[in-house]
Amino acid sequence: MNNALKVTTHQAYVSPETEDVFNDDFWEGLDFIVNAVDNIKARLYVDRQCVWYEKPLLESGTLGTKANSQMIVPHKTQAYGDSQDPPEDSIPMCTLRNFPNQIEHCIEWGRDKFNTLFASRVQDAVEFLRGPEAFVAGSRQNETSASTRAKLSDISQLIDLKRTGDEQRVVREARDIFNDAFDYSIRDLLCLLPPDHKDSSGNPFWSGPKRCPSPQEFNAEDGTHVDFVWTCSNLIFANLGIAPLDRARVQSIVAQLPKGEYKQKVIKVETPEEAKEREAAGKPAPQESAAASDDDEPVITQLLDGLRVST
Repeated sequence: MNNALKVTTHQAYVSPETEDVFNDDFWEGLDFIVNAVDNIKARLYVDRQCVWYEKPLLESGTLGTKANSQMIVPHKTQAYGDSQDPPEDSIPMCTLRNFPNQIEHCIEWGRDKFNTLFASRVQDAVEFLRGPEAFVAGSRQNETSASTRAKLSDISQLIDLKRTGDEQRVVREARDIFNDAFDYSIRDLLCLLPPDHKDSSGNPFWSGPKRCPSPQEFNAEDGTHVDFVWTCSNLIFANLGIAPLDRARVQSIVAQLPKGEYKQKVIKVETPEEAKEREAAGKPAPQESAAASDDDEPVITQLLDGLRVST
């Protein structure tokens, strides 16, 4: 890094609304522009300014595992706005959940899991603590009672973990996340679609891009398994505002935990072929959340009573 580099920062959007800051003097004083903004509108605006002020532009960006760069020279090359990227093909959710077969699928699955475990449910807890009645009313209005029950259960668990600060419970939670993601959910899938399953045409179901998965039973001596639980534990600790543990401490705790107990769940799975047929027929995607049940309301009441006591 050039130690003579001088940086002037601006905490403002680059847009027509901020041309009192990014004015003629600003643009004319630049020799070269490197773009790394996070939306198309801003990219096109900077591109137009570079064309107007005749400035060279290095345009760059990322999308998931992909990256691109484009060198734009006045009077020599196309401007960024002269071309348009083809629309990105979205990955069907049924592929991400049950039939990933590319590295990109696994990364997207992992990102979705991360957001669910370490962002969404924590945000739900924050919103609940700000206004329990408003949170529950909004959840009841927009989601099924089963979803409300699941959210309140997660909130109750997080608040209890924060209150007790119990290291062993956090590590057990991380180990249970491992079991659910890499063992139990795969066993459920294989109960529905065993390795020798045939499709409606009599051909092997697990063929081509659909790869038959293998459950991974947690092993405290497996370095990859321990790394997952260690990292997951410390992410939970970070959510709770508790100091992290070192790897050796987590491995010692998880090795002493009783083995998790698998209980089969009855699941419904949409195959990629079924998803294509449904989309071709213009039908909506099946609901991800569980259907409402008469058993949900008593549990919701019980969870709310417990949360009122704990908060």
